[in-house]
Amino acid sequence: MTPPTAQVSIDEDEDLITDRDWSVYWRLLFKKITEEDIVAYEKEYIGSQEEKDDLKHAYLTGKGDMDYIVDQVQFARTEHEPRIRGILTEMIEKGEIPAYKIFTHEPNKKRQKRIAKENREAKEAEELKLELGMGSEKNSLELMIKQRQLSRAEKMDSLIDNLAAKYGGSKPKGTKRKATQKSEMSSKNKKKK
Repeated sequence: MTPPTAQVSIDEDEDLITDRDWSVYWRLLFKKITEEDIVAYEKEYIGSQEEKDDLKHAYLTGKGDMDYIVDQVQFARTEHEPRIRGILTEMIEKGEIPAYKIFTHEPNKKRQKRIAKENREAKEAEELKLELGMGSEKNSLELMIKQRQLSRAEKMDSLIDNLAAKYGGSKPKGTKRKATQKSEMSSKNKKKK
Protein backbone atom coordinates (compact mmCIF):
# COMPACT_ATOMS: atom_id res chain seq x y z
CA MET A 1 0.00 0.00 0.00
CA THR A 2 1.46 3.35 -0.96
CA PRO A 3 1.14 6.32 1.36
CA PRO A 4 -1.31 9.01 0.28
CA THR A 5 0.30 11.89 -1.56
CA ALA A 6 -0.30 15.47 -0.60
CA GLN A 7 -2.36 17.35 -3.12
CA VAL A 8 -1.75 21.01 -3.68
CA SER A 9 -4.70 23.17 -4.52
CA ILE A 10 -3.96 26.17 -6.69
CA ASP A 11 -6.59 28.76 -7.39
CA GLU A 12 -7.71 28.95 -10.98
CA ASP A 13 -7.83 32.72 -10.76
CA GLU A 14 -4.25 33.91 -11.17
CA ASP A 15 -5.26 37.52 -10.48
CA LEU A 16 -6.07 36.50 -6.91
CA ILE A 17 -2.54 35.22 -6.45
CA THR A 18 -0.69 38.11 -8.12
CA ASP A 19 -2.81 40.87 -6.60
CA ARG A 20 -2.51 39.62 -3.03
CA ASP A 21 -0.80 41.99 -0.60
CA TRP A 22 1.77 39.56 0.75
CA SER A 23 3.00 41.89 3.50
CA VAL A 24 -0.46 41.83 5.09
CA TYR A 25 -0.63 38.06 4.72
CA TRP A 26 2.77 37.53 6.42
CA ARG A 27 1.88 40.00 9.20
CA LEU A 28 -1.11 37.77 9.99
CA LEU A 29 1.22 34.78 10.30
CA PHE A 30 4.27 36.37 11.94
CA LYS A 31 4.78 39.19 14.39
CA LYS A 32 6.87 42.09 13.10
CA ILE A 33 10.34 41.99 14.66
CA THR A 34 11.74 45.35 15.72
CA GLU A 35 15.20 46.37 16.87
CA GLU A 36 13.78 46.65 20.39
CA ASP A 37 12.70 42.99 20.23
CA ILE A 38 16.22 41.97 19.24
CA VAL A 39 17.81 44.03 22.03
CA ALA A 40 15.37 42.54 24.57
CA TYR A 41 16.18 39.01 23.37
CA GLU A 42 19.91 39.74 23.56
CA LYS A 43 19.57 40.85 27.19
CA GLU A 44 17.61 37.68 27.98
CA TYR A 45 20.06 35.42 26.11
CA ILE A 46 23.38 36.74 27.44
CA GLY A 47 24.26 34.93 30.64
CA SER A 48 21.51 32.34 30.21
CA GLN A 49 21.93 28.57 30.31
CA GLU A 50 21.11 28.51 26.60
CA GLU A 51 24.12 30.72 25.88
CA LYS A 52 26.37 28.49 28.00
CA ASP A 53 25.13 25.41 26.13
CA ASP A 54 25.72 27.16 22.78
CA LEU A 55 29.23 28.19 23.88
CA LYS A 56 30.04 24.64 24.95
CA HIS A 57 28.74 23.20 21.67
CA ALA A 58 30.66 25.76 19.57
CA TYR A 59 33.84 25.20 21.61
CA LEU A 60 33.69 21.44 21.10
CA THR A 61 32.71 21.66 17.42
CA GLY A 62 35.39 24.27 16.65
CA LYS A 63 37.96 22.50 18.84
CA GLY A 64 38.55 25.68 20.85
CA ASP A 65 38.94 28.05 17.89
CA MET A 66 37.70 31.42 19.13
CA ASP A 67 36.99 32.59 15.55
CA TYR A 68 34.59 29.69 15.13
CA ILE A 69 32.98 30.30 18.53
CA VAL A 70 32.38 34.00 17.81
CA ASP A 71 30.89 33.14 14.40
CA GLN A 72 28.55 30.43 15.74
CA VAL A 73 27.18 31.86 19.00
CA GLN A 74 24.47 34.52 18.88
CA PHE A 75 25.51 38.01 20.01
CA ALA A 76 29.13 36.90 20.54
CA ARG A 77 31.31 39.86 19.67
CA THR A 78 34.91 40.69 20.45
CA GLU A 79 33.78 43.00 23.24
CA HIS A 80 32.27 39.94 24.96
CA GLU A 81 35.40 37.80 24.62
CA PRO A 82 36.66 38.23 28.21
CA ARG A 83 33.28 37.06 29.55
CA ILE A 84 33.10 34.20 27.02
CA ARG A 85 36.66 33.13 27.85
CA GLY A 86 35.76 33.20 31.53
CA ILE A 87 32.76 30.90 31.00
CA LEU A 88 34.76 28.47 28.87
CA THR A 89 37.75 28.51 31.24
CA GLU A 90 35.41 27.66 34.11
CA MET A 91 34.05 24.72 32.08
CA ILE A 92 37.62 23.55 31.40
CA GLU A 93 38.46 23.73 35.12
CA LYS A 94 35.36 21.71 35.99
CA GLY A 95 36.34 19.09 33.40
CA GLU A 96 33.22 19.62 31.27
CA ILE A 97 35.29 20.37 28.16
CA PRO A 98 38.88 19.60 27.17
CA ALA A 99 41.54 22.31 27.11
CA TYR A 100 42.50 22.90 23.49
CA LYS A 101 45.84 24.63 22.92
CA ILE A 102 44.35 26.91 20.26
CA PHE A 103 42.05 28.31 22.96
CA THR A 104 44.43 28.45 25.90
CA HIS A 105 47.35 29.90 23.92
CA GLU A 106 45.68 31.96 21.21
CA PRO A 107 48.14 34.32 19.46
CA ASN A 108 47.40 38.03 19.83
CA LYS A 109 47.72 38.48 16.04
CA LYS A 110 44.78 36.10 15.49
CA ARG A 111 42.63 38.11 17.92
CA GLN A 112 43.55 41.36 16.12
CA LYS A 113 42.46 39.85 12.78
CA ARG A 114 39.12 38.89 14.34
CA ILE A 115 38.61 42.44 15.63
CA ALA A 116 39.48 43.92 12.23
CA LYS A 117 37.06 41.54 10.50
CA GLU A 118 34.25 42.47 12.90
CA ASN A 119 34.88 46.19 12.39
CA ARG A 120 34.90 45.75 8.60
CA GLU A 121 31.61 43.80 8.72
CA ALA A 122 30.02 46.43 10.97
CA LYS A 123 31.01 49.17 8.52
CA GLU A 124 29.59 47.18 5.58
CA ALA A 125 26.35 46.61 7.49
CA GLU A 126 25.96 50.33 8.18
CA GLU A 127 26.60 51.17 4.51
CA LEU A 128 24.04 48.58 3.43
CA LYS A 129 21.54 49.90 5.96
CA LEU A 130 21.93 53.41 4.54
CA GLU A 131 21.77 52.12 0.96
CA LEU A 132 18.52 50.27 1.67
CA GLY A 133 17.10 53.25 3.52
CA MET A 134 16.44 51.21 6.64
CA GLY A 135 15.18 53.22 9.57
CA SER A 136 13.34 55.84 7.54
CA GLU A 137 9.65 55.25 6.97
CA LYS A 138 9.77 56.64 3.43
CA ASN A 139 12.15 53.95 2.16
CA SER A 140 10.95 51.04 4.24
CA LEU A 141 11.25 47.47 3.08
CA GLU A 142 7.52 47.31 2.53
CA LEU A 143 7.66 50.29 0.17
CA MET A 144 10.58 48.73 -1.68
CA ILE A 145 8.62 45.50 -2.15
CA LYS A 146 5.59 47.38 -3.49
CA GLN A 147 7.78 49.34 -5.89
CA ARG A 148 9.34 46.11 -7.11
CA GLN A 149 5.89 44.59 -7.64
CA LEU A 150 4.78 47.61 -9.68
CA SER A 151 7.97 47.48 -11.73
CA ARG A 152 7.43 43.81 -12.50
CA ALA A 153 3.80 44.44 -13.42
CA GLU A 154 4.84 47.20 -15.84
CA LYS A 155 7.47 44.93 -17.42
CA MET A 156 4.90 42.16 -17.82
CA ASP A 157 2.42 44.56 -19.41
CA SER A 158 5.12 45.77 -21.76
CA LEU A 159 6.02 42.19 -22.71
CA ILE A 160 2.38 41.34 -23.39
CA ASP A 161 1.93 44.49 -25.49
CA ASN A 162 5.07 43.70 -27.50
CA LEU A 163 3.99 40.10 -28.10
CA ALA A 164 0.51 41.20 -29.12
CA ALA A 165 1.96 43.77 -31.50
CA LYS A 166 4.40 41.28 -32.96
CA TYR A 167 2.07 38.29 -33.35
CA GLY A 168 -1.35 39.88 -33.28
CA GLY A 169 -0.82 42.24 -36.16
CA SER A 170 -1.57 45.42 -34.25
CA LYS A 171 -0.77 46.72 -30.82
CA PRO A 172 -3.70 46.28 -28.40
CA LYS A 173 -5.22 49.28 -26.70
CA GLY A 174 -4.09 48.05 -23.28
CA THR A 175 -4.05 45.11 -20.99
CA LYS A 176 -6.62 44.29 -18.35
CA ARG A 177 -4.35 45.65 -15.59
CA LYS A 178 -3.81 48.95 -17.41
CA ALA A 179 -7.53 49.31 -18.03
CA THR A 180 -8.27 48.61 -14.37
CA GLN A 181 -5.66 51.12 -13.23
CA LYS A 182 -7.06 53.77 -15.60
CA SER A 183 -10.61 53.22 -14.38
CA GLU A 184 -9.48 53.42 -10.74
CA MET A 185 -7.64 56.68 -11.44
CA SER A 186 -10.64 58.22 -13.21
CA SER A 187 -12.99 57.23 -10.38
CA LYS A 188 -10.59 58.79 -7.85
CA ASN A 189 -10.44 61.99 -9.90
CA LYS A 190 -14.26 62.16 -10.07
CA LYS A 191 -14.48 61.77 -6.28
CA LYS A 192 -12.07 64.68 -5.77
CA LYS A 193 -14.21 66.98 -7.92
